[in-house]
Amino acid sequence: MDVQKLLESIAEQLQGKRAFIQIQVENEYYTKRVGDLNELVDHPDLIVKESTANFVDWMEARWEEKQLSYRTRLNHRSCIRLLKKWNEGLTFADLNHETVLMFDRWLLEHHYKTNTISKIMGTFRQYVRMALDDDIIVRDPFRRYKMRSEKTHKEHLTQRDVRKIEDKVDELDGTEKEVARGFLFSIYTGLRYSDVCQFSKKDVKKIGTHRWLEKTMQKTRHVVRVPLDKMFGGKALNLISDGKISMPSNSRTNIILSKIMRKCGIRKHITMHCGRVTCATLCLSRGMPITTIQTILGHQDIKTTRIYAHSTDGLILRDVARCWRN
Repeated sequence: MDVQKLLESIAEQLQGKRAFIQIQVENEYYTKRVGDLNELVDHPDLIVKESTANFVDWMEARWEEKQLSYRTRLNHRSCIRLLKKWNEGLTFADLNHETVLMFDRWLLEHHYKTNTISKIMGTFRQYVRMALDDDIIVRDPFRRYKMRSEKTHKEHLTQRDVRKIEDKVDELDGTEKEVARGFLFSIYTGLRYSDVCQFSKKDVKKIGTHRWLEKTMQKTRHVVRVPLDKMFGGKALNLISDGKISMPSNSRTNIILSKIMRKCGIRKHITMHCGRVTCATLCLSRGMPITTIQTILGHQDIKTTRIYAHSTDGLILRDVARCWRN
């Protein structure tokens, strides 16, 4: 007998209802969920075969299987490490709303910031949803949990700051020069650090009479298209004559950027990511529609672009003056 086909047949007949089906054949368990089970049972842990299994160990096994970017793998690994530190013996049966709140409180007590907690809890929730999809648990412990976030100031450079780096870059040498070039390329194109590192000449396409950057972003796998010969007057093209930008690790890059800022007389805490924020801010200050900036940066949600694109004093002054123009 094909038990899995039997389950599928039963589930098909129960469409439109809520059901949790479990069949045990000797030592093997077969399960199937139909519909939203959040209100179906009071004690789902009593009927799920893996209820006593260690959830954190299962997370580690799934983490090894997942195809993630380097940075995302680090974030997931950090979440697993913190869960293990909080409750190494966490089982599937322990996954309930109170457990989620207790872990949240533990992170607060250990002085993690609100947005960091939101990122950790978001990763935790991803694995919980995998367990739901695999029919290991039947109730979502995050159903009543609300993610919190705080607005943060994303540092950016002014046009004058960018000119200081442009004027200084030829005086630099070695790794400092490469980092300065890579940072300017990020400003001129809006690319993330990971995409700047992976850039090659094949990413530049000639479409009509213009040269475009066409690249699949490593983080989101979405394609971004930027008219290189128009953005910032085509300055990005001058940086890629040899077709490649060499950069050290992200952490090392940020250390070197701090030194470059000091040499340029820029007293701001600048990281590689600030290049992307600066790109959005300068485009906005020149009157580029925010929907176009969203497309260039590859954001799926325009709310993200609004966080990046700061309204500068000059832009505010220009818009206010336009409103009261005689």
